[in-house]
Amino acid sequence: MRLAGENLEAMKAAALELGHRLDGYAAVYNVIDDLRLGKPQLTFSMAEGAHGLGLSADEVAGQLRAALLGEIADTQRIGDQEIEVLIRQAEEDRSSLDALADMTIALPDGRRVPLEVVANARERREWARITRIDGQRNVTVEANVDARQASGQAIVDDLVGSGWLVDFRGRHPGVAAAGQASRDRLRAILISSTTTIAGLLPLLAETSTQAAAIKPLVISVVFGLLSATLLVLLVIPALYVLFDDWGWIRQAPPALPYRRTAE
Repeated sequence: MRLAGENLEAMKAAALELGHRLDGYAAVYNVIDDLRLGKPQLTFSMAEGAHGLGLSADEVAGQLRAALLGEIADTQRIGDQEIEVLIRQAEEDRSSLDALADMTIALPDGRRVPLEVVANARERREWARITRIDGQRNVTVEANVDARQASGQAIVDDLVGSGWLVDFRGRHPGVAAAGQASRDRLRAILISSTTTIAGLLPLLAETSTQAAAIKPLVISVVFGLLSATLLVLLVIPALYVLFDDWGWIRQAPPALPYRRTAE
């Protein structure tokens, strides 16, 4: 299922609740979502009085970048190669947070002051990845379903039929939930098949001698895609309907929430 919204914290809370609900089904396992926190990082903001010392945020950021990542001071030519001279602090002075706290910043008049005098550091963790679909932020909650006990559609039907999804939307008004069903698969199959066939049509219309050698291959690919698309979208679903009418398909038991016993 896919959750859409703007507030990532609210979307994460909704994804956790939805994942907990899905995990309660006996047929569902390996519930995950794709909104995860990244690595811890330090963010700096200008301290009060820093501008009075003649410093700007760009100047402080530039000195930090030069100290940690280095700055090209010169370029020397040796033979046919140009060697860049990179200047930065020693490894032991830029490999830990303690070393960063002891760093000093140069003022316009040549004096140096501790970093903490001109900047405030705050540790935080941002989201590792933000997925957007049609310009809107999305979080996808995925899970595996044991086909011997239920189907994915049965799980979705139970969420809707039991009224839980309506209550869920009420608890998370800024988050919209949408189930990913066969409509997405239909669109993906049609797009991939039609684009491939359309790309091969010019070869079918080619009359040159060079094209005659590969035309049999192109014909087999095009008509193979056409027949496979018809089989997947029409023939196989129709066969499943017939088998179900004839009683050849064993119905899976309905999915019931929270059947899993505590271990």
